[in-house]
Amino acid sequence: MSDTDDISQLILAERRASDRGWWHRMRTSYTSNATVRSHWFSGSATEFITRSEHIAAKGDRATHRLAPPVIDIVNDRAVAEVPAAVEVRAEIGGVPVDLVSSTRLLYCAVRSHGRWLLHSMLAIYVRDTVVPVVPGTVPAIDEARLAALRPSYCWLAHHMGAKGYVVDNDLPGEDRPETVRTIYTEAFSWLRTANTSAARLGLAQ
Repeated sequence: MSDTDDISQLILAERRASDRGWWHRMRTSYTSNATVRSHWFSGSATEFITRSEHIAAKGDRATHRLAPPVIDIVNDRAVAEVPAAVEVRAEIGGVPVDLVSSTRLLYCAVRSHGRWLLHSMLAIYVRDTVVPVVPGTVPAIDEARLAALRPSYCWLAHHMGAKGYVVDNDLPGEDRPETVRTIYTEAFSWLRTANTSAARLGLAQ
């Protein structure tokens, strides 16, 4: 396979492992010093996977629908952008809903000893929606609370906050275009400059 195929399959396998609870396989997708930043976590990939396992054990699960990635490769580094829909069966205002968060997952990958591994993953938030599971049912919503949340991931933050998780309010999102521009600038700088640390992407703890 080509490098593009290898990286695409690596990303698909990592997300499938997350959805299926195949934690060992998920761990083998990342470098030892890889980092992850999402709405509920910022830190090492190792800790991200451990905490994902604990969360899943409590019944808090999400699944991912991925579109084909766009991948840029320079020597032994790659940046991949993957449009994704994060799907959660949730309860909001006493009503079961299907919550869908539209995101772009930005991966940095490196080739080591002939094998591609993920060096970082960062979520860029676009928008989210909720639809009642039973048509016609209407959740009771605290509109003031909702208005205080970021438009690019307000429902996701609402749901996770209600479950007691701390949600980062300063993630890159389409409602703050300057944050997105900065992320892409730094990602492609990392791609072409060996001395640029992945921590520059805002992924360090």
